[in-house]
Amino acid sequence: MKSISIDVLITTFNSEKYIKETINSVLNQTYKNYKIIIVDDCSTDKTFEICKKYAKKYKNKIKLYKLKKNSSSAAIPRNFGIKKCKSEYIAFLDSDDIWMNNKLEYQVSKIKNSTKLFFTNCKYFKNKKVLNSSIYYFRTILQIIFSYLIKKNREWLFLYNPIAFSSAVIHRSIFKKLRFNTSVNFVGIEDLELWFNILKTYNSNFIYEIKPLVFIRRRSKSLHSDYNFQTIKSINLISSMYLNKKNFINIYIFLFSIAYKSIRPLLKKLLNFFKINFRQFVLGIFFIIYLIFFSPLFKLLGNNLLVETLDNKKIDTVVIYSGHEWESYVNQGYKYRYTDLQNILKYNNDINIYILGRIQVITEQRIIENLLQSRGVNKEKIEIIYQDLGSSSKNLEYLYNRLISKNIDEVFFVSSPYLTKRVKLIWNKYSDDISINFHQTVDWPSNKLRFFEKSNKKGIILYEYSAILYNYLTNQF
Repeated sequence: MKSISIDVLITTFNSEKYIKETINSVLNQTYKNYKIIIVDDCSTDKTFEICKKYAKKYKNKIKLYKLKKNSSSAAIPRNFGIKKCKSEYIAFLDSDDIWMNNKLEYQVSKIKNSTKLFFTNCKYFKNKKVLNSSIYYFRTILQIIFSYLIKKNREWLFLYNPIAFSSAVIHRSIFKKLRFNTSVNFVGIEDLELWFNILKTYNSNFIYEIKPLVFIRRRSKSLHSDYNFQTIKSINLISSMYLNKKNFINIYIFLFSIAYKSIRPLLKKLLNFFKINFRQFVLGIFFIIYLIFFSPLFKLLGNNLLVETLDNKKIDTVVIYSGHEWESYVNQGYKYRYTDLQNILKYNNDINIYILGRIQVITEQRIIENLLQSRGVNKEKIEIIYQDLGSSSKNLEYLYNRLISKNIDEVFFVSSPYLTKRVKLIWNKYSDDISINFHQTVDWPSNKLRFFEKSNKKGIILYEYSAILYNYLTNQF
């Protein structure tokens, strides 16, 4: 086993609830060539007294210092502690985090001569309970990816920081040139700037260990708890560094980083909302699924689109109009329409038949014509309108002009059921000259409402409402 001297730097402020566990996790290390440097940032609770007892009991292992006044940051006590360190490496540990017993031993066994920075994976815990394992695995994947990326380009560090502070072991020579930034603008993100500068100076001389050797405590009152404030500072840090270097070759990393930092507080807010309101959220999802897929909602909406004005008059002109409904299943749609024609022909075999609609839908006009002729309908009574003017309004206008030219004043209209409302609204401007009657087709929906009813026409119904709205806004009615 190598014998590398290590100074463990712990900075504290009002950590009386946790400091014992933190110090004990160092004292219980299987690797023994270390010293503990504790710097108290003028705690107002019993933190300093607790540390003082440890320093007295382990005077050969622990050195305790106290700043003259509170610094309101982590950078100042850390820089103070760095000056007191004499060993080859410095290991950092926050005063509420805990090391696994073999943490230092494992890192020392992996350190190479060129190693300047060594950090490991970690797990999070709260109230002595390790937090969600799925988050741990997700974070591990991110650490692996970004540990690789920052070796290629340190600016990926701005998008995601894979370096857990309490896992870091750093060669002391680094601090001949570098320190934690003590500016008030860097409070809470001092380590991010330090990691960036280390990578800038020493490139890829670091080791990442996937093995979790540190437990990081999550608590509400800490320098990192205000994500909104920290986000603003992170964005400010990233922006200032890009402005200072005046090199925008990797502008996409900058943009990704700013976007991620900006959206992270919102994502955390949403996650917290779902955690707090999980039951209501699940019930809400089930209600929405029921409302959309199994409730009579779309049946009611669809019924409002149905227009049926057939009476006992003998009408001698029938219009077959295809709509969007059968664009994907043309044959099926025209089977329905042909069946409708057969039902009408039972009562009147001497009628004029007009067929129109979308050209891309009506691909079998001749088949319909031949079927009608085989039934005995006079070819002269059938007219197929091939012109497709791109909208129902223009198609109906063209139809109107054709009917007027033939002195027709009343028609029997057959179309897909949910199209009838829109046709009726468009045709109202022609109704003084030509009245229109709608036929109840073979695919006409049932009027019965059921508490549980699966609707297969949701897209068509929604499309019709949007089309009616569009026609209304464009003055087509």
